[in-house]
Amino acid sequence: MSSKRSKMPKIDLKKIEEIEKNPKLVDEVVWKWASKSMDDPDLDWDDALVSAARELGLSNIAELTVLLYREEALADLAYAVSHMGMMKRIEMEHLKRKSKKVV
Repeated sequence: MSSKRSKMPKIDLKKIEEIEKNPKLVDEVVWKWASKSMDDPDLDWDDALVSAARELGLSNIAELTVLLYREEALADLAYAVSHMGMMKRIEMEHLKRKSKKVV
């Protein structure tokens, strides 16, 4: 029996350190994509975060997460994005259940 291990994404701390020098840009880009996902039921939350990461020059959500949680200036944004993501998932689950009941 073989076990599959999920591969840990690479995290480029030098790139993150460079980007975190401009917390205002990070805030604007992440907030823009998080808001887009909240407003558009067809825009998956993870896809929105990948788009935010890429717009900032990051490779993946893991790098975006490290960026948000390691920089004190971004703590409020990290907290807000976390809650928005939870709300998006709850909304999608509600819509899924609602569509099953309509059948």
